[in-house]
Amino acid sequence: FPLQFVKGIGPARAAALAEAGVRTVRDLLMFTPKSYLDRRTVLPLRQTRLLLGGEEGIPDQITAIVEVRRMEMLQSARGQKRLLMRVADQTGEANLVFFQGAQYFIKSYQVGDILAISGPAELFSGMLQWTHPEIEKLEEEEKGLIHSGRIIPQYRETARMKSAGLSSRSVRKLMEATFQRYVAEELRETLTDDLIREYALLPLADAVYQMHFPGDEELLKQALYRMKFEELFFFELGLAYRKEVQLAAEPGISFDVHSTLARQLLANLGFELTEAQRRSMMEILADMAKPTAMNRLLQGDVGSGKTIVALLAMLVAVQNGYQCAMMVPTEILSEQ
Repeated sequence: FPLQFVKGIGPARAAALAEAGVRTVRDLLMFTPKSYLDRRTVLPLRQTRLLLGGEEGIPDQITAIVEVRRMEMLQSARGQKRLLMRVADQTGEANLVFFQGAQYFIKSYQVGDILAISGPAELFSGMLQWTHPEIEKLEEEEKGLIHSGRIIPQYRETARMKSAGLSSRSVRKLMEATFQRYVAEELRETLTDDLIREYALLPLADAVYQMHFPGDEELLKQALYRMKFEELFFFELGLAYRKEVQLAAEPGISFDVHSTLARQLLANLGFELTEAQRRSMMEILADMAKPTAMNRLLQGDVGSGKTIVALLAMLVAVQNGYQCAMMVPTEILSEQ
């Protein structure tokens, strides 16, 4: 389903998202967060103040539920303007300070609004303070907090997304609305029930929701595991399909693997092959004897003896009347 027709997106935002690789509703739902902020620490103002005055570790993100008491523009001796929003709950008061976007906040909030504020808290001149916190009007959200009081996702933002007003906050709001509207038609299960049971995976729709709005660390871990499993599963499935097609479409050479050249080399090495080298050699020879193309990777640490195994296989091909080339990445290896 085209993104531009989704409520809250439109042509400009759709173009910005397309530049970031998000072109459909499903792409948006699968837009993986780059990181997460833990904003589950919800404290009254008095407790937050006591916590800041103590010696124990202070959470990076503290959320408080407060009421707006007053707003005023202030100016420093150097002429720097700032908006000060005085907020309070039943246990105390705090200041919210904004050095940018003052007019936006003045238009968006008014005295009496109930807000959830989140961010690093501090004591400034003896007053509890948040500087440019995340703000969420409680009455705006019908299904709970999106930006505060929970583990929240942070999304990758391109320059074009920013210019189109698509910050992490905006994407979170879009994600919540889009998920509720399109989950049934866009997130049909892709794995079989047997695979889901065998590997204890979350259903796809549940995994995607928990990826964007995790209930806790364990659910987030399960969601990311499901998404990684699915990505790797279909990647491996594609490789297996490609291999089968290649084997069917491209006939190989059936070599006679009984090579006197290879035996002569082995007799003059002055050392015995390791068990791993012999096993790898036998597997390669078994592939070379088949009438299908070989598709094999020989992997080992530096100095483990991969080159001698490759050379023995080359001698088998030479014994059968074919030419061989050994390609190496550096001149030093070439000389060796």
